[in-house]
Amino acid sequence: MAGEESAISPAPVHASPFTTATTARGSWVRGRWVEIDSEGLAHDPGARSADAAGGEFPETAPVSGRGWRRDLPFRWEFGAYGSLFLVALAMRLWDLGGRAVHHDESLHGFFSWQLFTGSGYVHDPLMHGPFQFHITATLFFLFGDNEFTLRLAPALFGTALILTPLLLRKRLGNVSALLIAGMLAFSPSLLYFSRFARNDIYVAVWTIALVAMMWRYLDDQRPRYLYMTAALVALGFATKETQFIVVALVAIPLLVMARADVLGWVWGRRKLSEWGPAGGLLVIIGTLSLPMVGAVTGLIQGAVGLTLANDDSSTGLPLGTADGAGEIVAIAITVFLLSVSILVGMLWNRRVWLLSFGLAAGIFIVLYSTVFTNWGGVASGVWQGLGYWIVQHDVARGSQPGYYYVMLTSVYEFLPATVGLVAAVYYAFKGDAFTRFLAYWPLATFAAYTAAGEKMPWLEVQVILPFILLAGKALGDLVTSLNWKPSLARGGLFVFAGVPIAVIMVWRLIFLTDAQPGLGGLDAPAGAVVLTGVLALLAAGLYWLIRRIGSRQAWGMLGVSVVAIMAILTIRTGWIASFQDSDVPTELLIYTQTSPALAEVAREIEAAAMLTGDGSDLRITIDGSSGFTWPWTWYLRDYAQVSYPNLGFSRPEGPSNSAVAIVHTRNENIAKPAFVDDFTEGRRFPHRQWFPETYKNTTWSQFINTLIRPNRWRNALNFFVYREVSQPIGSEDAFVYFDRDIPLRVLE
Repeated sequence: MAGEESAISPAPVHASPFTTATTARGSWVRGRWVEIDSEGLAHDPGARSADAAGGEFPETAPVSGRGWRRDLPFRWEFGAYGSLFLVALAMRLWDLGGRAVHHDESLHGFFSWQLFTGSGYVHDPLMHGPFQFHITATLFFLFGDNEFTLRLAPALFGTALILTPLLLRKRLGNVSALLIAGMLAFSPSLLYFSRFARNDIYVAVWTIALVAMMWRYLDDQRPRYLYMTAALVALGFATKETQFIVVALVAIPLLVMARADVLGWVWGRRKLSEWGPAGGLLVIIGTLSLPMVGAVTGLIQGAVGLTLANDDSSTGLPLGTADGAGEIVAIAITVFLLSVSILVGMLWNRRVWLLSFGLAAGIFIVLYSTVFTNWGGVASGVWQGLGYWIVQHDVARGSQPGYYYVMLTSVYEFLPATVGLVAAVYYAFKGDAFTRFLAYWPLATFAAYTAAGEKMPWLEVQVILPFILLAGKALGDLVTSLNWKPSLARGGLFVFAGVPIAVIMVWRLIFLTDAQPGLGGLDAPAGAVVLTGVLALLAAGLYWLIRRIGSRQAWGMLGVSVVAIMAILTIRTGWIASFQDSDVPTELLIYTQTSPALAEVAREIEAAAMLTGDGSDLRITIDGSSGFTWPWTWYLRDYAQVSYPNLGFSRPEGPSNSAVAIVHTRNENIAKPAFVDDFTEGRRFPHRQWFPETYKNTTWSQFINTLIRPNRWRNALNFFVYREVSQPIGSEDAFVYFDRDIPLRVLE
């Protein structure tokens, strides 16, 4: 805070803000005096401790004149962020429109296109919040509607995500913040879904920003951070219902930090207006979220005999809505919760709360009402948004096993998960308030999404995000605590050669069989002896190094070298998933995907429209069976003569008058008479494809048994490195028929 600067002795004239000068009692770090205790820990006497924020642990950081400088020169830091930003932008924009449009993308794109063309938009929680539709429609207005602009907003947000660690730079440290930015840039999950027209990457930006505002307010209590918190809470609710999980996970540690305030208020010994910073944040987040949670009563609607969240699609009512007497009760519950929020906010800090509430309500109302054209959207946003997902919990769409995110993370996000788990244990015992929050956050997030009924690969974005922050913080602390120059000079450099050799040796041992001889053509037993001997020599080398530079330095360098190998594998994994057959589901991350053959058929239809001269009046029939309406509704949005009958229920009568027809393979015999005389012979193509989910037959015990028994690693490692699967990818196919009068070259 500004008032605290006077409590810090001025820096000497010769001190640079980017240098460290050491004296007998302390050090000058970035122009600020820090005292060094007997353990080499730095304490800034002018900085606020975590106790002031409601925490229990003072801020401490190791300082060593011999180690890596904790503060990077500005030109290096600026250059590193600039380079990362440009690389991330290039990766996210490269061939952005080349992949076939996914089923979900086509929904988001089509309704955004309708908003762009003036047909309006009505909130439907099936497709989550309205934010993505408004921003996509805006980009359609600015740059036209196509596959590139459909995915442009996620790509830009995914790039902006790289810079979010700067919001926590003071807490994280320069090196840790930069490492986190690098991990955000190259994370396979974040890269893939930054090139995907879903809203998960928006949630990632709002989430990191919300956490950053939380800690910045705890540090200096400036009201502007509360206002930004309010805006981020509203944007999160207007983007996706996972915001309920986000605010709950943030509120829990705030409640712990503000427990003295809360308990004092409960027992009548402390006023709301006397609450500290953690309590103030809890008021803002809690009161803005409270009116949104009324639909949770849908969990008990059977017991009370009311329809508070409709769970029967046959009624014709939208899922998650209240009906009859339940609608009256829903209104009463919402009014009550809103009244409680207003009362608490006004008793806490009238001016700040009113400004915060007004900002949040403004964002929420503008987006859910589709800029004041659909007032019913405000009601559906407040109640049905949560109600829909309450009734969908037991449906468990995706039908994924409980270990789904363990499996997904081990394949794509092994680096932040491995480092994060180790760091969580360390910081839990030796951390301060901030690092203990970082340790709690990923574990709690993982537990929340594992407990949720629906498990999908795009939710890995939310699961891995806090792991990246935790891992980056730990790696930054590690690399800045090592004495690099003397350690490298005394043999530490050998670690960076020994670790890759050890990895290769372990790999050969796992895959060593008589069919694949070991070194020099040795059979399996002899090869195993040789490889084990090499590993023993490497272990002896590590022992020698520990004796020379100390165990802490040796193990630290070993950890850095292992992380470097994992970083290389991470970049490779992200590249394969996002750019090598990114619309063919050989990846767990891709899950189910529109076939690239469908995109090719869409281009043939476009060519047919041009060659016949019919243009947008080309007559097209799409068999709507099995949801085949999508993604054709997106691809054929400009065509006026398109019909989507379900040919499994509506048999064609007589010859078709369409120029092009797409028919599900199971309806071929039903529809074929309509396309015999005047059409080309039907050409079969894969309509949608999916990853072979053979793992679903595996129980928890079998899954864990595979992890702990090396002789069962072979198949998993083959998939990890080569993407070899035991079953072919699944496919649901269709036939395409063209009118014979269309010039034949369109069919080439």
